[in-house]
Amino acid sequence: MRLRSSGDRHEIRQQYVPLLWSYLIKKLEVEGKDCVLGAIELMDSYFLTKDDWDAILELGVGPMAQESVKLESQTKATFTRLCVSTSVQNNRERVCANVLLVQLQFTSPSTSFHEGT
Repeated sequence: MRLRSSGDRHEIRQQYVPLLWSYLIKKLEVEGKDCVLGAIELMDSYFLTKDDWDAILELGVGPMAQESVKLESQTKATFTRLCVSTSVQNNRERVCANVLLVQLQFTSPSTSFHEGT
């Protein structure tokens, strides 16, 4: 599957990043480790990785600047740990699904076409 966005780089920076920043970064800063699972679920729904989260954090300007974000170390550690474990689990699920598809392709009966019928 190929993921696409309907906006250009300017629209992404002006529309998507601020919204994602408020739901991911700001929420973690305000609510702490209690909202880590919600943030990861949101990231999973948009196929975002920890690297994407880091990019959103780095791209913040003005009140969203990285220097002004004060995440508790416990919150950030919990978030990172769950991101890694969720990423590993999702990769395993994708590999299992791909293996299953390959097995189905090789075990399904082949159809033959008869000429002249």
